[in-house]
Amino acid sequence: VIPPVCGDDIIILPNPMKMAYVNYIGPIVDTVELNGMSWIVDLSPFQAYMYIGGFSPEYPASDLDFSSIRINDTIVPDSVYIKNDVPIYPDMEEVLFMKFNIREFILHYGWLYDFDDYMFTVTGEFADETPYEECGMIPIQGHISGDIDNDGMSDITDLTLMIDYLFGNEEVTNIESTGDVNHDGQVNISDLTEMINYIFTVN
Repeated sequence: VIPPVCGDDIIILPNPMKMAYVNYIGPIVDTVELNGMSWIVDLSPFQAYMYIGGFSPEYPASDLDFSSIRINDTIVPDSVYIKNDVPIYPDMEEVLFMKFNIREFILHYGWLYDFDDYMFTVTGEFADETPYEECGMIPIQGHISGDIDNDGMSDITDLTLMIDYLFGNEEVTNIESTGDVNHDGQVNISDLTEMINYIFTVN
C-alpha cells in the first residue's frame, strides 16, 4: 500500500470552511474581486475541485484506475483527469484533478458544530492493482453553538429566543441543532446556562 501523507499534497477548492449545516447546507457563497470591484457569487450546485500531487515515478497519477477512486470511501468523483504544469505544483509533471459534490462530502461527517479540522481520504488502485491512499485535513464550520437565528453569531437575541423556546413559545421552532450548546443531543436549561456564561463572558 502506498502510505498516506495527510495534508502535504492535496488542495480542495473552494475551501468548504463555512459550508456545513447537517439539515441545511447552502447556498454556498463567496466574495469575488476583480478590477477593484467585489460581488457575492453563489457557488451552488456545490461543485468542488481537488488537486493531488506527490505521486512517485514508480506510481504516477496516470497509472491510476480512475474508476476505482473514492473520496471518504463512498463518494465517486464527477470527473477525474490528469493536469500538467499546474502552478501550485511547480515541480510535478502530473497532478490528479477531480470534480466532486461538496454537499455530499460534508454530509459524510454527520452532525457538525462550530469550527474544526476534519480528515478526508482519497483511495483507489493503480493499473497493477496496487492500492492507493492519500489523506488531507480540511477546516469546516458547522452549526454555530447558540446561533438560534442563524445570523452567524451568538448574542442576546439568540438568548431571548432560547428562553422563549424553553418556556413553551410555539413560534420558536427548529432550534434542536443550534440550541444544543453543550452538544449532548438535547436542548434544555443546561444549554441556556452555558449560553448565558458564554455571551456575558465574551461581551
